[in-house]
Amino acid sequence: MVELTDLEIRQIQIDILKDISKFCDVHSIRYSLAYGSLLGAIRHRGYIPWDDDIDIWMPRADFNRFVKEYGNDDSPYKVGYYNKDPHYPYMFAKVYNCLTTVDEDLFLPYMMGVFIDVFPMDCWNDSGYKIIRLLDYALRIKTYRPSKKRNIIKNVAICFGKAFLLPLSLSIIRRMIEQIRQKYDGEREEIGYMLGIYRYKERFRREDIFARQNTALFENIIVSIPSNYTKILTQLYGNYMELPPKDKQISHHHYVAYRKGE
Repeated sequence: MVELTDLEIRQIQIDILKDISKFCDVHSIRYSLAYGSLLGAIRHRGYIPWDDDIDIWMPRADFNRFVKEYGNDDSPYKVGYYNKDPHYPYMFAKVYNCLTTVDEDLFLPYMMGVFIDVFPMDCWNDSGYKIIRLLDYALRIKTYRPSKKRNIIKNVAICFGKAFLLPLSLSIIRRMIEQIRQKYDGEREEIGYMLGIYRYKERFRREDIFARQNTALFENIIVSIPSNYTKILTQLYGNYMELPPKDKQISHHHYVAYRKGE
C-alpha cells in the first residue's frame, strides 16, 4: 500500500461529500455541513487550513434513511454504523472510501477507509443528558484498547474499567443510549448531537438548521449549510470570523491513510 498525501486525503473526502450531496438531493434527505467544516465554508470557502476532516449533520429521520439506503450499490463509498456492523465503535456514522484504509490514532481495534463523519441530530433531552454522557464514556472504555501511545496510568484505568463494565455488553449500552436520545423523536423544537464535544453549545433550534435550504461553497462544490449559520457558528465559536492564535491552529485528528492495492 502507498501512503496518501494530505492533499490526496482531502480530495477523497471532497469526492465523498459530492456523492453524499448528490444522493441526498435525489432522495430528499436533509443534511448540513457541521462544526469546523461549516466554519471553513464560511470563513475560508473550504477546509480550515489546519483541519483535515469533514463533518455533516442530519435530522434523525433523515439519518436513519441515509444509513439504510446509501452505499448499497457497487459504489466505493460505504456507510459505517453500529447497526450495520456490531464491531463499529462509534455512535455516529462514517461514510468511507473502501478502496483506502486508515490507521486512526484512537486506540480502537477498527479499521476503515478515508471518511467523513455524519452526526444524527435528535430532540434534546435535558433529563437524560448526563446519563447519556456517562453511557458514552462507558462505551468508549469498552471499545478502547491499551496502547503504547497512552501513559501506563490511563492504560491501567481502561483495564479496570473494562473489568467493571464486563456485565454490560456493547449492544446493551448502545440500546440505552438510543432510548434516551430518541425518546422525544420529532416532538421538540430543540435538537442537537448530545454526545458532541461542545456539550450544551450543541443545543440548537431545529429551524435554525433545517428550516430552509441554504448553500455555500466548500472547495469546488456547493453544499448545504444551516438556515441561520451565523447563529449556529456564533453559538459554537463566538467571533467565528476571527482567526485563533497561531499556537491554536492545529489539527485535532491524527491518522495515516493508504490506497489499497498499490
